[in-house]
Amino acid sequence: MEKGSITVFLSLVLVLVLSFIFALLEGARVFYLKGKAEIVTDLCLQSMFGNYHEGVWQDYHLLFIDGTWGRDEFSKEVFAFRAMDEIEANMSRSNGQVGSPSWDLTKLQASEFEMSGYELAADDGGEVFQSQVARQMKMEAAVDALDEILSLQELKQDTEDKKQDAEEKWSKAWNALEQAQEEQEQETEGNSVDDEKQETEGNNVDDKKQEQSGHKEISESLENPMEYVKQLRRNAVLGLVVKDAAGLSEKTIKSMIPLKDRKLSSGSLKTERENAVSGRLWLQYFIQNYFSNYLAESKKGPSEKILNYEMEYMIGGKLSDRENLEMVVYELLGIREALNFTTIMGDAAKKTLALEIATAAVGFTGILPLIKAVQIGILLSWAFVESVLDIRSLLEGKKVPFLKRTDQWASDLSDSRGTIESGQMSDNDGEGMDYTQYLQLMLLLLSSETINYRCMDLIGQNEQVDMEHMIYAAEGTVYYQASPLFWSLIMVKRQEIKDYSFSVRNIMAYGK
Repeated sequence: MEKGSITVFLSLVLVLVLSFIFALLEGARVFYLKGKAEIVTDLCLQSMFGNYHEGVWQDYHLLFIDGTWGRDEFSKEVFAFRAMDEIEANMSRSNGQVGSPSWDLTKLQASEFEMSGYELAADDGGEVFQSQVARQMKMEAAVDALDEILSLQELKQDTEDKKQDAEEKWSKAWNALEQAQEEQEQETEGNSVDDEKQETEGNNVDDKKQEQSGHKEISESLENPMEYVKQLRRNAVLGLVVKDAAGLSEKTIKSMIPLKDRKLSSGSLKTERENAVSGRLWLQYFIQNYFSNYLAESKKGPSEKILNYEMEYMIGGKLSDRENLEMVVYELLGIREALNFTTIMGDAAKKTLALEIATAAVGFTGILPLIKAVQIGILLSWAFVESVLDIRSLLEGKKVPFLKRTDQWASDLSDSRGTIESGQMSDNDGEGMDYTQYLQLMLLLLSSETINYRCMDLIGQNEQVDMEHMIYAAEGTVYYQASPLFWSLIMVKRQEIKDYSFSVRNIMAYGK
């Protein structure tokens, strides 16, 4: 057998080759360490977002994490603690013993999880909440689901303009009537003095007094409804339109500070959101499907609700069903009055009758603009009486046209009080919009922020969570470290490497 030998040169070459191989292995290991860290970070956030609130998902099909974790306050620390648990669980499955199926040469360790950013449902006036609602409704709804709401959207501006115009005209009419009444009182006092003087001197009553007497006779035969309608406006309007006030829901939210009245905390993250216009329309669709009202029980949502009249809460913002229904009726009266006023202004016979009553009431002033203003007030009063009949019909499940025709008019100006007290309703042969559609129109008149917050108020109360602290998106930064493995086997090196340290940042959001 021949003896083998190795030269010094060959030994040096072998050392260099082995060092190069170990350096390549260490470099590959470092590359793998970073890749594994990214995967573990992603798995961690996915696992965390699997902790969505079950009640909110089951009842409303919305995904949020309860950032309070069942406690009283929002806590980033609990999120980080739970995230570290998820990381360690994932790492333990990969970092096994040598020779085991899960043995991993990376030996990667996570040292810290930092919640570096988050986005909450109530951020930016509830835009985050609205955006997720829109995404969910797109998956649930039929293609033509928004057709009805789009048609109501087209009526929104017209309704606002007519309502504002009617309010301004009523104010001017009432001021005109008060001005005329003051002049009449002053003239009456002056006539009393003149009468005494004329009686002393043996003179007859002047022609002006006789003219005033004639006006009184006319005004007695034709009632001016403005005083009566003003009294109705001041009183509780619910009793005017509901048949059985005793049967109304008495549900009340015992204690709640609405989101709109709070100084809300906000996240530091902003993800891509749904277009604000389409988002608002989808929100309206969501409300109609998941929330109840005076006439419609919701087919979706929780079976037990904190309030029965939920759509009315979104309009009224009060803490009891009765108060919210009263607010809705009051607002609805204003809308119907403005729309009915548009109809009555196109009826020459009704305008003539109103002018006769106005002339009888304030014609003694001889001021034509004042007479015209009172005429408008009388027409508005008549429109209000008609509106009472309309809302009675709506609350009985019937329909009322957005703009009535003159032949659909139901009230009688000659006896406004009798019309109201009779319990009469308007009858439109099934034409027009129903109560829920009018609620949708009223919701469109409110800001998106108001509706977003009030939706979240009800969801929070029904699910016993605080929607202010519901997490929609989160940004996590995980800090990792690992010890060198092959570097210690390299014989040609300038310095030792103690540990590798690096971080991985990732963003997770629902619907992304």
